[in-house]
Parts: sequence; C-alpha cells; structure tokens
Amino acid sequence: LSALLALAVAFGFPPNTGRTGATATVVSDDGLRFTSRKMSSKNWMFLLGTYLVFGIAYVAYSTFAGAQLAAMNAPNLLIGATWIGMGVTAILGAALTVPIIGSARTRQFALVGALATGAFGALIAGLNNAPAAISGALLVGLGLAATPTIVTAYARERCSALEYPKVFSYATASLGIGQLIGPVAGGALADQFGTIAIPIFAASAYGLGAILAMADALVARRTLM
Repeated sequence: LSALLALAVAFGFPPNTGRTGATATVVSDDGLRFTSRKMSSKNWMFLLGTYLVFGIAYVAYSTFAGAQLAAMNAPNLLIGATWIGMGVTAILGAALTVPIIGSARTRQFALVGALATGAFGALIAGLNNAPAAISGALLVGLGLAATPTIVTAYARERCSALEYPKVFSYATASLGIGQLIGPVAGGALADQFGTIAIPIFAASAYGLGAILAMADALVARRTLM
C-alpha cells in the first residue's frame, strides 16, 4: 500500500515549476520535471534497485529471525534479547553512518558496506545454531537503519530541492515493493525447505544489493569525474 501511495504522489503531484506573483522566477521545465525516463537512467536505476533488494532482504530476515530461533527451541528470553540487540546495533549503525557519509573517502562506498554487512550477518545466521543466529542478527542490525539513511543522502545530492520530493517518492516505492516481496518469497521458501532457508535467502538478497550498490558507486564516480 505504501508503495502504491508513493507512486501515486510521484506521478500526481510533480514539483511546481515556479512561483506566482511578484517573486515569480523563470525556471526550466527540464530542470524540475523528474520523469520516469530520468529515473530509469544508470544514475538512478542501480540506487533504486539496491533499495528494492534491501527491502526484500531485511523484511524477510526480520520476519523469520524469531521463527528460526524458536525452531531451535531457544528460550523466549533469548529470542527477546536477540531483538533488543538487533535494535541496539541498528541505532549504532545509524550513528556510524554520520561520519562515514561525511567523509569524501568513505561516502562513495557507504551503501556497499551497509549491504555487505547485512549479507555477512544473514550468512552467519545460516549456520543454524543459536550463537550464530544471534551474532547474525546483530550484524544485520548494523545496516538496518544505516541503509535508508545512506540512500536518502545519495538521492538528495543527485537532485535539486524541488525535484527531491518526487525522487523520495520513487525511492519509497522501491523500498515498499521490496517489503511486499520479502515476506511472501521468504514464507514460500520456509514452507518448502524450513526456516534455514530464510537467512540464506536474505544473504543472497543482501549480496545482490551489495553488487548493485557497487555498480551505483562506480556510475556515480564516473559522473563526477
């Protein structure tokens, strides 16, 4: 629903092309209208693809992480502690993002690092024992809040202030579509192969996201050169 609403806003309410009255300014339509053609260019395609795959990965993992621990007969206290730890590392990841995206040397590959951390965490959780599941959840948490922060920063620097609301709608739609796909695909895999399939599926999605993020970083670097 959120994805559909975001797309409706993006198409239905394009940025204003100027003001009326005494303060009116002449602004080029081409500079303000963010069309679907522009959003399908390499400068945006990889970024939106990364965000979509992130939505698939994190929702699939988060939805079934508790189920995986329950299947191992882990006590409820341990399951609860895992969720708390995941929340703490999510806050830590968001805090670490600030200096990372603030540095010209690390900013470019911040998204790659966030997705790779999620892939590594989900892969560890695939070892299918309680310590691995907990360790994996903590690593996944590091990229949970960091990724949206980084995507937002990337999107903002690639467009004007007037274009940004529409760009943000496209990005939100990409994430929302991924959030719809993740639980459905994850649930189907869990039914077929058991809960062990979930971290493997999430790790694969995170890995694909890291590859797309790397492609996005390379395209952005060439654009700036």
